[in-house]
Amino acid sequence: MYDNLQALGIDQLDKISGYKLTTEKDRDVLKIIFRPERGHVLKHTQRFIYPRQHKLVTVDSGTHRKLHMTEISPALRYVIEELDQIACH
Repeated sequence: MYDNLQALGIDQLDKISGYKLTTEKDRDVLKIIFRPERGHVLKHTQRFIYPRQHKLVTVDSGTHRKLHMTEISPALRYVIEELDQIACH
């Protein structure tokens, strides 16, 4: 059911407690946070890095002025959707 998370090698979906998404330069950094194991104090995390997509967008059709923009990768978007589904349960 969570094919994108399993493709990342995450098998313990029930132990996910949350995630954090940050942007650094031309990449997005996803940190998945797991609940601590019994007897451990610190939480376990896994970090994944995705490059941002680059686009040229027409801002003014009269002057044909274009603007360079970046956006989140589609693969990362699917992973975040699955993480949101897990967080809602």
